[in-house]
Amino acid sequence: MKILFIKKRPFDIHVCPGISEQFSVEKHDERHKSGCLSRRSVWEDGWRRQRKRVRSNEVENQVNVAEKVRTLGETMRLNGVNLYFERHGEHGRTDRPPLVLIHGYLSSCFSFRRLIPHLRNDYPIFALDLPGFGRSEKSPAFHYSLENYGKLVLDFLRAHDIKEAVLIGHSMGGQIALQAAYQDATRVLKVVGLAAAGYMGRVRRSLVMLSYTPFFHRLLKLYFAKKDVMAEFLSVTHDRSIITQEMMDGYLEPLKETAFYRSLVRLMRHREGDLPPAALHRIQTPVLLIWGDKDRIVPPDIGLRFVRDLPNAELIVFENVGHLIPEERPEETAARIRAFLESNEPAR
Repeated sequence: MKILFIKKRPFDIHVCPGISEQFSVEKHDERHKSGCLSRRSVWEDGWRRQRKRVRSNEVENQVNVAEKVRTLGETMRLNGVNLYFERHGEHGRTDRPPLVLIHGYLSSCFSFRRLIPHLRNDYPIFALDLPGFGRSEKSPAFHYSLENYGKLVLDFLRAHDIKEAVLIGHSMGGQIALQAAYQDATRVLKVVGLAAAGYMGRVRRSLVMLSYTPFFHRLLKLYFAKKDVMAEFLSVTHDRSIITQEMMDGYLEPLKETAFYRSLVRLMRHREGDLPPAALHRIQTPVLLIWGDKDRIVPPDIGLRFVRDLPNAELIVFENVGHLIPEERPEETAARIRAFLESNEPAR
């Protein structure tokens, strides 16, 4: 598997073992445009054929990872909401920092079930369901801003008397991890962003105003119900073979609750823009960014911008991987995370 590895100052590119060269972001951008990081997707089989393939997947070759992960699910009251989280690994050890996993938009800690087995023997792990998602409360009183989500993560660490932790966030969870590091660098040892969301502004004002329409949350539910499920999963993955019924059920189950759509409406209203470059410049925390070159949701260009704006960041791009990095490359992702955490570079 080819891996594009980019480190800041200078940009050291390793496309495959034995091949490396130094060049600037501008030159990398030119190569991106010329097809070095092509985002073209091959859809020759079509989603209908893939639907049949999922239904006929050989059960003996599909391992139900969720059943293999030893889960200790708990609910705690934090900042006025009931927060669901899971513990994995050995929580008695003090020689390794705990990892806090933060999921992305329309997701839950279920999205890390394939990554956790590759890390739990080395690190204590907490996997959170953010308020409004998964099994956590869909509170009408919670303020669903990215800043407040970052504060909640920090308060979770304080509630468990965790002095320092590594935050691992996927998509929107990556932006929340950066928010937490921006708010309190002393408690966030390192950050890992898996296709981390960034550089997005607020939700359009017209859409926010529309959200005050009576029963708008029901319209949202109807909108999602009419979406083609298989087409949606195909848009966020590159390796179609990972799409199973168990996977689809795990992602879709929380979306059946009407309360979820009420929370989604509040998120539309409360969500401010992502951290601007000026704020990113102030984050001295070491950051590892991992991307898939076929990501159609948060393209690798966002990772390149992060590398420019974060003082202490490095970027790794996996070839032939889509947006769901923890699903498509869990073992390789864990290996990169482990190497990053065990590096001798100073924490800050």
